[in-house]
Amino acid sequence: MMNTNDNLQKIMLTLERIRSEKYPHVSKEIVENIINIQFENQEMDSRHTGRATTHQVIRKYIEEQSQGVKKC
Repeated sequence: MMNTNDNLQKIMLTLERIRSEKYPHVSKEIVENIINIQFENQEMDSRHTGRATTHQVIRKYIEEQSQGVKKC
């Protein structure tokens, strides 16, 4: 039986493979950041926080990309 950390690593590796093959213009860091936010906020009472934080991170990433900054 896999533990939570193993499952998280498997998800990250799978999403990284997909990202690098199909969406290489999207930074690895933003994907990892979103995965970690969602993982940390998966309990029913913190899902709203996870969604809000993810939305903020994505918005910031898009704004930075449109300004030519490549930070996450």
